[in-house]
Order: sequence, then structure tokens, then C-alpha cells
Amino acid sequence: MDPIQFEDWVLKQLLKAGYRIQRTPSTGDGGADGLAVHTVTGEQIIVQCKHHQGRCCDATPIDDLVRARVNYEQINARLIAVTIAERYSAQARERAARHGIELVARDTLLDFPFAKSW
Repeated sequence: MDPIQFEDWVLKQLLKAGYRIQRTPSTGDGGADGLAVHTVTGEQIIVQCKHHQGRCCDATPIDDLVRARVNYEQINARLIAVTIAERYSAQARERAARHGIELVARDTLLDFPFAKSW
């Protein structure tokens, strides 16, 4: 998959799980690739996808999501970073823990949006 196809796949997984999804603009996205609201519970999710070919994803998606929380004024939204990389860097894991951001990497992609991998 290319980066856009990966984002599409992630958003489709949310749709299958009962969320209404909204893709953000490809430029000036405010730190998010997609917004989702569960059709029954009303739970909000902000998702940032990183199509990172390396073994390790850096803290960029975490920084993006912190910015998105403010930009989209969804303070109580679940923030989820999703990558095809094998894992996240130690710095990314530390920042994610500090900001309550869920990390999903290659090993749990098939369980998304329900599984986390740190």
C-alpha cells in the first residue's frame, strides 16, 4: 500500500467497527488523518497514520496528535497513532504515554481499532 491507501485502510477499519469517519484534508490536516465518532456510543477518535517503511517509527505522529487534539477541539477524543513500522521509538512511546496516545504498529494492525502495541 502507498501512504494514501494505508490511510484509507485505517479509516475503513474504523467504519467496519461502527464509526462514522471523516477524512481530513491532505494538506493542512491539523495533525490528523481522520476523525471518527462511534454511531452508538458517541466515542470520538482522532487518528494519525504513518506509512513508515523502516523498523521504527519516530515521535512525529505523537506530536501531530497532540496538535490535532487542540486544532479539532476534541479534548476527550481517543488519540491513536497507526504505523506499518515494526515498533515505535523509545521517545515516541514515552511521549505517547505522557499524552495518553494509543500506539498501533505492524504486529497489531489486523486487530485495529481494538488492539494497542507499545
